[in-house]
Order: sequence, then C-alpha cells, then structure tokens
Amino acid sequence: FLGGLDPFSSTPTIIESPIPTEWLISHFIRVLAPWLSSYDDSLTPISPRVSWFAYALNHMPLFYATLLSAAVHLDRMKSFGDLSKLLWYKAETLRLTNEKIQDPSEAASDQMILVALILLFFN
Repeated sequence: FLGGLDPFSSTPTIIESPIPTEWLISHFIRVLAPWLSSYDDSLTPISPRVSWFAYALNHMPLFYATLLSAAVHLDRMKSFGDLSKLLWYKAETLRLTNEKIQDPSEAASDQMILVALILLFFN
C-alpha cells in the first residue's frame, strides 16, 4: 500500500478524535495528496503524496495539521453540521505546535513551516 507505507498500521492513536482518524487519513491520501504535486502521480516512497504522510507520522503537529486539512475539506464536501469538530483539530494542532516550537532545532524545521502554512490557510 502506498509504496510500502501502510498508514493504517502505524498511525498514532487518537482517543478523543471527533471524526474517525481512518476516514481523514484515507481522504487525505486519496483526495488531497494527489494535488501536492501535479507532476508526480506515482505512489513511490519519494512522491509528494506519499512522503508528506511519512513525515507527518513522525511529527505530531504536522500529523494533526494534515488531519485538520482533511477534516476541513470533508466538511466542505458534506457538511458535518458541527464546526466544533474542525475547531478540535485546529486546537490540537496549535497545542502540539506550541509544545514543539519550544525546541530551537524544531522551530524553523520544514515540518513546522508546513504546519504554519496550514494553520494560516485555515485561519
């Protein structure tokens, strides 16, 4: 699956998730990730649609920002009727970002820049 990456067997456990994490991961990989690079439709480990998720699995703020992106997109496609679900993902992303940004080696990492862009986009 996805060039050797099976995201469903290695994702962090989210106990309080208001939307099933599996739905959001599937939606991100199948619908949103193909738009990350219009020049590479492959499912190799280095293609943007696969490598993004691999980075997110190892960086909790980026993981939650990715879930936030998928949740917002899903809500726009078929309204959940409850914005608190989206706000939950945004709040968790912000909380984890605030924790991670205390580490000087993380503050300006590529992953943190992506998180900042996602949060700005959904502000």
